[in-house]
Amino acid sequence: MTSQPEPTIETQRQVTAEKLARQLQTVDRGGLEIEIPSGAQFDLSTTPGTSVDNGKLRFARLEDRNAAAAADAFAELGSPPFDDQAVWTVAYDLWRREIGNPDMASGRFLAAVHPWASILRLATTRITRPSDVFAALHLVQATLPYLDMVDLPEVIALSDAERPHTANDLASGAFYHALSRWFSRKSVAARDMVEMLLTLPLKTRGDLLGAVWMAWFTSDQQASISLLLEVDTRSDLAELHDVTCWIAGRMLAEPSLLAELAPALDAPILLRITGEDIEPRQAGVRAACAVLHLRRTFDEPLRARIAEGDQNAAAYIAQALSRNDEDLLQAGIYFEWLPLCVGLDDGFDWALDELDYSLSKLLNPESPHVEPVLEFLEAWVRAHLGSTAGKREFADRFDACAQALRSHPPLMSRVFTRWMLADGQATANAAAGIVAELRTDGRVTIEFDRTVLDTATEADLLYLVKRMLGFLLEAQQMLSLALSLLDLRNAKARVFPFLRWMLYEELGYDYPGTTSDAVRRRAEQETDADTRELLGSIAMQLDADMAALQALPRLRELAVPMALRRDFAKARDKAMQSSIRDARKQSVFAQLVTHVHIKAGETSFQHQGESWTEPLHFASHSVSFEMPRREVLDPIGSAYRRLQMRTAERDPT
Repeated sequence: MTSQPEPTIETQRQVTAEKLARQLQTVDRGGLEIEIPSGAQFDLSTTPGTSVDNGKLRFARLEDRNAAAAADAFAELGSPPFDDQAVWTVAYDLWRREIGNPDMASGRFLAAVHPWASILRLATTRITRPSDVFAALHLVQATLPYLDMVDLPEVIALSDAERPHTANDLASGAFYHALSRWFSRKSVAARDMVEMLLTLPLKTRGDLLGAVWMAWFTSDQQASISLLLEVDTRSDLAELHDVTCWIAGRMLAEPSLLAELAPALDAPILLRITGEDIEPRQAGVRAACAVLHLRRTFDEPLRARIAEGDQNAAAYIAQALSRNDEDLLQAGIYFEWLPLCVGLDDGFDWALDELDYSLSKLLNPESPHVEPVLEFLEAWVRAHLGSTAGKREFADRFDACAQALRSHPPLMSRVFTRWMLADGQATANAAAGIVAELRTDGRVTIEFDRTVLDTATEADLLYLVKRMLGFLLEAQQMLSLALSLLDLRNAKARVFPFLRWMLYEELGYDYPGTTSDAVRRRAEQETDADTRELLGSIAMQLDADMAALQALPRLRELAVPMALRRDFAKARDKAMQSSIRDARKQSVFAQLVTHVHIKAGETSFQHQGESWTEPLHFASHSVSFEMPRREVLDPIGSAYRRLQMRTAERDPT
């Protein structure tokens, strides 16, 4: 581990502790000591928290260092009035060197300047330029902890200015959270701000009103709730009702809420849920779902809304399940609500994405909740995917769940076997989509679940094999699954009757070389003589067939047409390029770095800071896919055969 050199400062005409603090803040974000220039002398009595030890100036705390740095920056401004641009430049230069610090020199500096150049007014002016929006909000957040008072109209003006630029952005939430923290320490100011906002148009000020009202609530629950209920009852403004309903839900979620005040807060939410107007009703549903893990007061109204087909209610339930899953599981009500989300479709991607992540955490063999989750996923598949759906739709929609299944092979085998064995094409399609991402590379990585098939009849097994042949395309996957049937209980009586047909006539015909190699390897591992003999005979027959074909003269008429080969190569390349583009779009790294497009070349490089990395030479790679022989010789017949396999009926006898 190498040590960094001590920060130093050039000898100047007048060196002060404040200037050294400023220099230290510039070169070392969290440093508390700096070497004193040779011959420098200064008075430490005006700089609290400082000491000199062995030629170094030391600060007791980060707060002491930042206070001194802010004082030096303030002194450089000269006498008021101050130039707004100069104030902004100094503050931004301080802030960019301390991002993430618990104490901010930039905030202390702006608080000192505030009586002459209000940070709220400066930020409001800067926000009119979109490139400065986030810097302005960050500087306001850095300053608020050091301000004793603010001008309330200036807070409203800043909120109005930032709203168009940060709607639905996390920066907006962080800004209002910082405001709420400041007002929570100023109870009187919070009450005055609430009363002021209630007299003004509220259409775009709901976030500000909510943040300030919740700050008031932390210091005076009784008064803040009383005014909330009074305003909610008295006002006819729909936008105000949305805000008061949201605030009531936030108050109910606060652990500090007095128990005797909770029933009064239930009333406005219940009124919205049972109302006829759509927007107020959705506001009530959102508020109720936010406290689903805390209160059972809203259970019946929410169930009634979903029973009437309100998919928005189901979406907010799904969101509540994902955000409060641990609390709901501990309360034992998670799986009371989960089945109500089956009706959600692609119109509610935001809710399904959150629910997908929550469910994926429960999909591991050690979890006691695996079965209820699988029941929900199967119900969703049956409700939304039919025979015409692409087999990747489920794996793409519930990608986190699909990845969780693939990460646990025994669980993957159980789900794949059940869904393939079930009636209808929806579950088989979904199962095929999940395993489409698996790559066996010659190893057995997917098998049928023996526990599920222990009680299966010969007709069930034959039905299962037909579905496998109809829905899967990867040779290694099908061979791995087919050979795993030999591990079933009483396999000679249950599997041998169709084993030769499956391995020789079906898989062996489409993939003769691959099938022969896989069967031969399995035969070498077998201890049972009958099984070893049967597998050996299948491999020998496949080899003999291929040898006979190889001995025949090659006819140009039977060769794969060049046009077909070109079309296949073009389609394959197009699919790969599309996959690469999608992967790049989802890459966090690709979203952060600067892209430099070049037309051609055999090397790559990166630009880091002020330097360039050494060039790296590209390596060529290719991806191959084994085509079924039927697909080449008779594509129409192959498609018809696969359709027959997919639509096969279970033999009742």
